[in-house]
Amino acid sequence: MPIVFEKVSYEYSVGTPFSKVALRDVSLKIAEGESLCVLGATGSGKTTFALLTNGVLLPTKGSVFVDGLDTADKRVDIKEVRRRVGVVLQYPEHQFFLPTVEEEILYAPKNFLAAEQKELERSLEEALELLEIKKELLHRNPFELSGGEKRRVAIASILSYNPKYLVMDEPLVGLDSKVRSQLLRFLKALKEIGKTWIVISHDVDEFLFMADRFLVFHDGSLAFDGKREEFVLKAFDHLKEWGLYPSTKLRFLAALPKEIASFITDDEKLESAIVSSGLMDCEEVRNDRSFPLDGSRRF
Repeated sequence: MPIVFEKVSYEYSVGTPFSKVALRDVSLKIAEGESLCVLGATGSGKTTFALLTNGVLLPTKGSVFVDGLDTADKRVDIKEVRRRVGVVLQYPEHQFFLPTVEEEILYAPKNFLAAEQKELERSLEEALELLEIKKELLHRNPFELSGGEKRRVAIASILSYNPKYLVMDEPLVGLDSKVRSQLLRFLKALKEIGKTWIVISHDVDEFLFMADRFLVFHDGSLAFDGKREEFVLKAFDHLKEWGLYPSTKLRFLAALPKEIASFITDDEKLESAIVSSGLMDCEEVRNDRSFPLDGSRRF
């Protein structure tokens, strides 16, 4: 069963002079096995959307259902909702509440899964290996870590209990290139086995050929919801009005004939199309990298 938003609105500080509507009348359904990339300018409602998926926030209007469980229904065990939907917050320190790294990583397996000691040890080892967290950090206070280390621990604390739905808010920020690549490979592997994940990111190039579906929030409303092909062909001309700017890959795709762009599904095909179309000769693409395909240049 899916995650369903039915005419969901959310307002912060309701009834005060500081009230702010962050989300307006959002309706959508996220099916099992989908991989989504969520885009939007700062303050567009992306993070509010993420926090509504597992009941950290409850709708001011409308309803959110997770596998049929209404997150705002007081008869529903919210712990069960959060067991199903794991959210990695944008700011890791907002996620920490325990005195050591080890306790942070193992909190969810202990409480959501009632895992035995051997299972806990395995979960810990797998999380440490995937995110290259040094064992000497396990007894450190997570608030004392560097920004990149905090990010790794926050991600590990959610991955350790293998939630059915994985929501990650800017997961690549603060990671070095090696761990960044490992996390992207991990998400790709999850997609291949039918795991549902939702990534909120400003780095559309990293997820352009990995996500199946794209959501764009603008001023609290859902401005776009569609498959990658539709996003590439139809959304490009609207990015600036949504407060976004075309990334490297999107610029190239927009410059290609639509009948070619719609069939490009990976970096290799994009590079080949760029070369064959004359947009850039092969030497520039492969050696000069003045327009790198890794998203490191922004327009």
